[in-house]
Amino acid sequence: MVLFASLLGCVPPHALAATPAPAIDGESMQVVGLPAWPGASWWPFLRAGDEVSGVAFGGGATGVPDGLDANTLHRRGERLFLLTHFERSVGALFVTELGGGGGSFTPTRTTAIDQAGVPVFNPCGAALSPWGSHLGSEEYEPDAGALAVGGRMRTPIDRGWGEEAEADNGWNARVDQLPAASVPYQHGWANEVTLDAEGRATFARRLALGRYSHEQAIAVSAREVYLSDDQANGGGLFRFLAAADADLRVGRLEAAAWHAGGSAGELGRLSWVELGPTSEAALLPAWQKPPSFDQLFERSRPTGNVCSSGTLVEGGSGRECLKLRAGQADLARAFETRRYAALLGATTIFPKEEGLAWDPESDTLFVAWSRVNPAAATRLGVPVNRCGQVVAVDRRTGMLRAALTGVPRGADGCEPTAIANPDNLAWDSSTRTLFVAEDGPSREGRNRLWAWRDGTLRALLDSPKGAEVSGLSVAQVGLQRWLTVSLQRDVRPSVVGFVGPW
Repeated sequence: MVLFASLLGCVPPHALAATPAPAIDGESMQVVGLPAWPGASWWPFLRAGDEVSGVAFGGGATGVPDGLDANTLHRRGERLFLLTHFERSVGALFVTELGGGGGSFTPTRTTAIDQAGVPVFNPCGAALSPWGSHLGSEEYEPDAGALAVGGRMRTPIDRGWGEEAEADNGWNARVDQLPAASVPYQHGWANEVTLDAEGRATFARRLALGRYSHEQAIAVSAREVYLSDDQANGGGLFRFLAAADADLRVGRLEAAAWHAGGSAGELGRLSWVELGPTSEAALLPAWQKPPSFDQLFERSRPTGNVCSSGTLVEGGSGRECLKLRAGQADLARAFETRRYAALLGATTIFPKEEGLAWDPESDTLFVAWSRVNPAAATRLGVPVNRCGQVVAVDRRTGMLRAALTGVPRGADGCEPTAIANPDNLAWDSSTRTLFVAEDGPSREGRNRLWAWRDGTLRALLDSPKGAEVSGLSVAQVGLQRWLTVSLQRDVRPSVVGFVGPW
């Protein structure tokens, strides 16, 4: 989601082949549209489960690998490494070295990244930090407020909207695959991976960044990180301000508050609510032996819009009356970040947020809203849109406007000339292009990769039917530009490749 020019721009043109030979036939993957970008092609090169020097890419004790998602590229001396998420029940992170054979995108070795005994739960989006680390995510945090005896969730659950709904985020189907002591509060965190000169990875959960449905973390400086929340029932937008450069262990959290638009072209404005300080070292003992939900809050259901006790809040966990228990602010801020933010007046009913991208020249933060459901539309005062949109936030003023908007067609479709259900985003400063990848049901089962440049939207790639397009990252390799792309879900096995060069 960030530029790689500073990382890879010094690579000589011969360091990687200009036209890497694809290891996977594009026709067999049913890619129905090749890029419209001049001179570019689709180069799939590695599938989930492929053996690389005797190691299955994404394989392991969890069975058939699948769910290829986020990618980041890392240069270490003359060596190039790809770090990849496998988004599945018990997630996996792999680092793969690229090169060999005179220099190409050919994988030469792959290794699973050790997660210290507690595997990630649904790793999703990722981005390269300005200091060269991989900022990863863990989405669909299991709701500790719905935990029942035996470590499973109560389902269905009354979320306070007048209907029963399945809301365990897949926990009940997956908990048996996790370590025996796993509990909801050990999942739903951002993470960071650093690589040494040999490509050896060190994984760390970044507890100070809070716990919710992390989709994307993008650092706009050495001390400022924006974080999206892709909870479908309503999420927040968060910001972490680090106490020291390139160090996400200590800082303070903030959450966005929404103010309805007041001028033409303005959807709304954002202000920031201070949540307070967080420290990874202080939180680690509680992560290792987590509290219960009832230790943090008193909770009841409202009657209409009235709470007999506590404050009415609304978000991914439903409509509920919450009262923070005495002395629990520090733990609640970290372990129940969305609920805590709602209590302090932040907005936690944003549409399902996906990728983030940042244009440093205009200081614009792009946020993907996968779809704008009626509840979010009513509370924010924006139009309902099942096809979603990408919104642009001016970081200097907080003003938020529509950048790209999906156009509904018929009962449940979307116009093919506009975006539909945007997910991953990536910004390329050298060409001032926003790349948009889709993940949704709204275009007859096919998703698309787009490039938006100078106000013109171009389709680059159509996915196989039912496949999600994800894993975007932009790289300068020698004199060429490349975009990493993953195809997953109804592609079996899922595949990672490149679009380029241009």
